[in-house]
Amino acid sequence: VILGCPVWARQMASPMRSFSDANRDRFRMTATFCTHAGIGGELVLETVARVCRAPTLTHLVVSQQMLASDDWRHAVSDFVRTVKEADERWNADHSGPLPVVDRQMGALETL
Repeated sequence: VILGCPVWARQMASPMRSFSDANRDRFRMTATFCTHAGIGGELVLETVARVCRAPTLTHLVVSQQMLASDDWRHAVSDFVRTVKEADERWNADHSGPLPVVDRQMGALETL
């Protein structure tokens, strides 16, 4: 499952916490990212991992400073590549795609 949230006052956004609390038993693995204008991104992703109780495939922190310098492009590319490679490995070893979160319904489904 790919989970992303903004950092609010150096904390995980409350909707992310609610979603993670409600669905954590269904997560087999996560890829996480957050955005922030100040500090606290790494700490928030540590909190997300602790709340989700699932192995983290990869994570990404995108800061306002990264956006201003275009450093985010390489970081996002690395994040996406890691997720795609994991999906390809899963498909090679299993009969179907990785389960994903339906963003509109908020439920875990398989595409």
